[in-house]
Amino acid sequence: MIDASVCTTASHQRLRGSHTVTRVGPQGVLGDGHQHAQRASGRQGPQRLSSTRTTDMSHHELMGQTPLGIDQAFVREWSERYQSGAVKTGWHPGPKLVAAMQSRPALHVLDDLTNYWDLEDHIFSTIGPSVRQTGSFTVAELVTVAYWKTPRPLTAYLSNEEMPGTITSVTREALSPTEPELGRRGTLRKLNGVGVPVASAILTVWSPDDFTIIDVWALRTLSHFNQTVDEVTVSEHLQSWWERNYELYLKLCRSIVDRVAPSTLRDVDRALWKWGQVNATKSTS
Repeated sequence: MIDASVCTTASHQRLRGSHTVTRVGPQGVLGDGHQHAQRASGRQGPQRLSSTRTTDMSHHELMGQTPLGIDQAFVREWSERYQSGAVKTGWHPGPKLVAAMQSRPALHVLDDLTNYWDLEDHIFSTIGPSVRQTGSFTVAELVTVAYWKTPRPLTAYLSNEEMPGTITSVTREALSPTEPELGRRGTLRKLNGVGVPVASAILTVWSPDDFTIIDVWALRTLSHFNQTVDEVTVSEHLQSWWERNYELYLKLCRSIVDRVAPSTLRDVDRALWKWGQVNATKSTS
């Protein structure tokens, strides 16, 4: 999810994140330094998602905004920009992941990836089908997806190996056909390092037509365009509230898909993330 002209390599990762363009974890609205690279260091406390915008912003500074707001043209343009940016952003695993890869042959495939689009394609074209076939995630599959979303808790993700079979059993329970949709997220949070954003990424990889990834940049986009679901406006609440009410966030994103068909939940997610990453700091500063 990155525009090489806007982000550094480190800041691409689905590092949906902070002022340094990183993907934030479950702790709050803003994060520092990332990983994609925020996948990085300290993080500020939660802030209210603002829907205000500076009065001197030009049309070009708010590229992609249309009279209808988040419409089909918006999703098409910004999902394409997401892909273009990811292709231009080189994939360079951090030192902790490199060390983990050396002792885990199943992660060696990450050595063959050259950019962030390669990583995302591997996740959705290889890991996703594998998970749907087996009904669970392996250690390597879960670590790859979780790191892509939020790399900072890598040590926590890997600590799940200390109890053999934990990742397989927990993910199998969460993805079971008998597990209520509202319960899947909570089940995944039994795993070390997995908060709501990472859980939403895991569910999205498993079933991209049914789930989407909750992220600070996407929330900022929805806030800017005054999106509402069940009489709740996105800007009324902090990211932490939306994480606790992920089902409402998902309902809102599904409603957008309904009006921008044939675009998919993945297209909408990428477009929301990319617009937020490029424009949200301008519109809320």
